[in-house]
This record gives sequence, C-alpha cells and structure tokens, in this order.
Amino acid sequence: MKRLKNIFFLLILAVSLTLAGVPITMKSSWNHQLYRPVDVAVSHAGTIAVADIHRKQIAFYDEGHQLQTTISLDEPPTTVAFKNDGNILVGTNNDVLTLNQSGAVIDRLSHHGISLRSVVDLAVDDDGLIFIVEREMHRIAVVNSAKEIQLYIGEFGTSPGQLRFPIGISLSRSADEIFVADAGNSRVQVFSKSGQFLRGFGEHIKQTDGVWQFVGTFARMSGIAIDSDDRVYISDAGLNHLQIFDNQGNHLGFLGRDGKHAIQFRVPAGITISGKNNLFIISTAGSDVKEYSIETTTDVKDNQSRAPQKFSLERNYPNPFNPSTKISFSLPSKEIVTLKVYDVLGKEVATISSGEFNSGIHTVEWSGKDNSGTEVSSGIYFYHLQAGNKFSQTNKMVFLR
Repeated sequence: MKRLKNIFFLLILAVSLTLAGVPITMKSSWNHQLYRPVDVAVSHAGTIAVADIHRKQIAFYDEGHQLQTTISLDEPPTTVAFKNDGNILVGTNNDVLTLNQSGAVIDRLSHHGISLRSVVDLAVDDDGLIFIVEREMHRIAVVNSAKEIQLYIGEFGTSPGQLRFPIGISLSRSADEIFVADAGNSRVQVFSKSGQFLRGFGEHIKQTDGVWQFVGTFARMSGIAIDSDDRVYISDAGLNHLQIFDNQGNHLGFLGRDGKHAIQFRVPAGITISGKNNLFIISTAGSDVKEYSIETTTDVKDNQSRAPQKFSLERNYPNPFNPSTKISFSLPSKEIVTLKVYDVLGKEVATISSGEFNSGIHTVEWSGKDNSGTEVSSGIYFYHLQAGNKFSQTNKMVFLR
C-alpha cells in the first residue's frame, strides 16, 4: 500500500505537456470589430480575413492585426477563403460568393446553375479547384475553373469513404490529398483529388446502455488545417481545444488543455495556417482570433542538436484504450529509463521499457498484456516513468475490453 500511496502522490504532482513534438509559440490575440467570428483565412500577401456570422461581415486585418476594412453582406457568412488571384470566396448557407479586392460581389456559383446546401467550409487548390463542404448533403462539391461541378466526394453513411455532417476541409499540398473533418462520424477521412478514399483516423469510446464502444476522438469537430510538415490540426468546439496528428493519424498532442490563459479557447471554430506557417484559430464564443507560430522541419534541422528543456511524461493516447495505447516522454539528457505498469493495488503488471535512452522525445506502445504475455483485465492502471535519479512521474490510464 505504501507504493500505491506514492503512486497517487506522484499523480497529484504530475504535469503533462500539451504539445509533444510540435513546437508552437503563442504570438498574439485580437478581437477588433468581432462579435461572433466563425472562420479565418490568410492571403499570400498576409492579409487576414475573418467571417463574422452575427455582424454579417468580413473583417480584414494586416499582418500586425490592425483592422483595415470591413465588408457588409446581405447574408451571414459561414466560411471564407482566398483565391489564387487575390479575390475572396465567401460561403453562405446556400451559395458561394466571389468578392474582388475592393469588396464588391462579382460572382455567385448559383448564377452558374450550381445548387448548394449548408456550406460550412471552403478550400482552393493550386489549379483553382474549389472544394466546398456541404454539411447537410454529407458531401464535398468540387467546382472547376469553368464554374462546373467536377465531382462530388462522399455520400451519407458511416462506412469508410462515407460522410455524416462534415464540418471542415484542408488540402495537403505535398501529398495532393484532401483531409475532411467528418464530424458526424467523429473522425478524419482522407481522399485523393479524384475522390478515392485513402484512409481515416479518429477513435475514442463512450458508454452506451452499459457497453463501452469506440466512437471517435472528438466531441464536436469544428475546423481542420494542415501545416507545411503535413501535421493535421483539428479544433473541437465541444472540448475547447485543438488536437494535432501526423498525416497518418498518429496523435502528437493538444493545444489548449493545460488551462493557461494564453491558450484558453471558448468554442474554437475555423482554423487556418498561413504560407508563413502561422496557425490562426477562431474562438466563436470568445469573439477573438489567436495566432501561433509553428516550427517547421527546416527550423528543427537548424536546431537539431537542441534537446528537450525538461523531463516530461505525456498522457497515454488513446485513453481509455483497447487493445493498445501509446505513451510519450521527453528526456533533456541521456538516461537509464524504466517504464512500468501497476494495478490499483500497486502490484507491478508489466515492464514496457527498460534501458538507456538518448535525449529527445520517445514514444512507446503497450499492448495491454502483462509480463507473462496475458491480456490484462478491464480496469484502471498506472504507468510510472523513472529516468535515472532525476525524474519520476506516474499517470493513470484505463483499459477496456
């Protein structure tokens, strides 16, 4: 029982990093002339456009976040994006408008016989194709430069490649892939530009009629963006944070979970990443925009000899889990490390890792089996990291059959 008390004591002291392996720095936050913003876009020149659904306007800011002008609309805007020629696309409930740089409406897709319903997000590729998320139609409409529907991606359903109330879209420029925030199915689905389903990710569990089931990572997905290193950022209006993944769906960390004032969100919504790799996040209830800088692979190469600044033990992911879970930890120096699992009585269940680790961020996986190779029973377990005589921490996890 003494060991158990020590474990619980360590749990109380435990502090987990929110951004494993993703260097992000808060730059600023502003709310000039905003009441209920829902989406944000950044042009190649650095102009920031924010769609405000309550004020029925698009507000434009320079890179220093100084308000330049506002454009009033007849309909509430639901999303905004910049075209390659500098003109602005604005989504409304049932249409997509094109505005010139002076703010005049110069075209509507409805004028070309295109019928849309519940437009919630837009993306434009380098060839000028427009990808339009139609939430209540459960699909992505792809419009070519001739203002014709080139194809539809997705249909209603829960199977891979099918969508339920999609809420966001982002394009991977390097891989020519389309990432869709499939909110109704609580997952991300990845398609080729020809509409072929490639892969999906997102898993979590909830209890339904006394039975735990995998249902999705997200409570209420609200936006998606991809950086130049193909990391995927997903805003969650239900949990008031962002989750970060690599492009294969491996979880990298959270933004907005540690309660620090600088990264608190109030109903995060639309997000985008600029050409300079800055992350912009809308908080609808907070009526503001937050900007972060993201360190890219190029930056990391320039600083590759730099080790983590401190020891840390991340929360395992997923949690609860079945059949396996991943655990990440950071070491500022080379250390002899042991990572073990204990049950609620303080009895050792499994040794996940034991040996010398170099400085850096490491991720290991536990398969839910004890030291004899037998799958453990459902319940609460504790994983304990010991790094030499310099660091010791314990976190809790839940295994469910």
